[in-house]
Amino acid sequence: MATYDDLPSLTGKLKRAAIDAYMKDQGFTIESESKYYDARHSVSDLHYWVSRPGADGNGGGDWTSDHLLPDSWIGGGRKDEEFTNNFNTIRTRVDNALKKWQDLPKPGEFDGIIESMRLANVSLAASPATGGGSTNGAGQIGANLDIIKENSDAMSGGIISAFKQKFLMSLGNCVGGHHGLTIVLGGALAGERLMWEKARQDVANAVENAANALDAYAKTGGGDWKFDIALVAAVLAGVGAFITGGAAGVIAGAGAALTLLKEGGEAAERTKASNPPGKNFEGLMKGLENNLDEINKAIRIEEETVQRNLTTNVQRVGPEAGFDLEAPLKNVDDDSDLHVAGSPAIIHNKSLVFEITGTAMPGIAGEIAKARGYLDDASESGPFYRDAAVGLGYNGFFNDWSNLLWLSWRLLDDLHWEVSNGAKTLELAVKDMGDRDAEASAALEAHAKVVAEGQYPPVRGGGGRMMPI
Repeated sequence: MATYDDLPSLTGKLKRAAIDAYMKDQGFTIESESKYYDARHSVSDLHYWVSRPGADGNGGGDWTSDHLLPDSWIGGGRKDEEFTNNFNTIRTRVDNALKKWQDLPKPGEFDGIIESMRLANVSLAASPATGGGSTNGAGQIGANLDIIKENSDAMSGGIISAFKQKFLMSLGNCVGGHHGLTIVLGGALAGERLMWEKARQDVANAVENAANALDAYAKTGGGDWKFDIALVAAVLAGVGAFITGGAAGVIAGAGAALTLLKEGGEAAERTKASNPPGKNFEGLMKGLENNLDEINKAIRIEEETVQRNLTTNVQRVGPEAGFDLEAPLKNVDDDSDLHVAGSPAIIHNKSLVFEITGTAMPGIAGEIAKARGYLDDASESGPFYRDAAVGLGYNGFFNDWSNLLWLSWRLLDDLHWEVSNGAKTLELAVKDMGDRDAEASAALEAHAKVVAEGQYPPVRGGGGRMMPI
């Protein structure tokens, strides 16, 4: 079976087979590798031939006869021009049919950005995802969240209670949402990769099938048309492949509101390869052109399915949806600001708090920063490019994918800032608790101003690209 990399040689084979079939319809038979014989007009001792194109589909069209008079005296020059022009018209038709299929995306070029999304997924995972005999690991976020919970559970008092209510309970939910976004984004890439792997093979199969059918028709008048579209529902299979064991089981926190790709095959199943309208040159050529159009329709359906999923999820992502911490530990310029009404500001073990603020929360912030960097590494549009007439256009659904990527990047960047500054706020508030030391109070007040100013204006879900590419 030929592959997409064989398309140049397949094109030459197709051109020759198409010209062979055309000549059969004109009453010629293939006499040898280099000649057609005019079986219809050759009579008695007058015989006519036309030169046949080479194996690469080029050349041919020279008319000759065994007449004693020069060919030019009996119209041979005009016949040369006629056949050469007709051969060129067929070659041009083949070129036009295959023009947009010459430089399809290479599946391997998606590997790097898919790996970046996988690493972001691992960094944000609270626990490993296991299934199918393989395990996708997890970063340090889960372990550090456990430290925070264990340490805070071992203590009591207003500051710890306020910290739990205003920060801790929201943090795990928020990180879970971003982990879910890596599944949506990485799954879309994996689906696109698999679709192009199958689409490239579909194009090769369509061309090879047509060349074989034209060749069989020209030589024997027989031959079968054997072509089916393999890329149907490919993106759905690719999404499932991104997370071993299936992505559905690992969405948690705010990410539970995200929509994973579950449709796709239903619409694409209706795109089936048709049979040629006739078994002759024109019918078989039209059959190829129809099959290529059907491949393009299937690609468009696949990409539209992902595009709709991305657009839906863009509308579901934002601070108000739980992908960001709402004013975490803001306006805390005195330890009393963290008190809970009716709860005494008592902390049983300051060292446990400092393990939270000096180890666990910086560890979480570090994993968030790593994930943010991996998202940045994944922002490569190059693998998507193809002829503008294929699928959704020259870069497919990349713009929609990029909108969700940079929305996630911006919110993740904000989350990193909030975790880092939330840790500092808690640390300074604990140091300031019941302490009238001017230096401790001044440090907390200065930090409160930093937190009050924020990192950037609030991010709104459903917007355009957050960062330049």
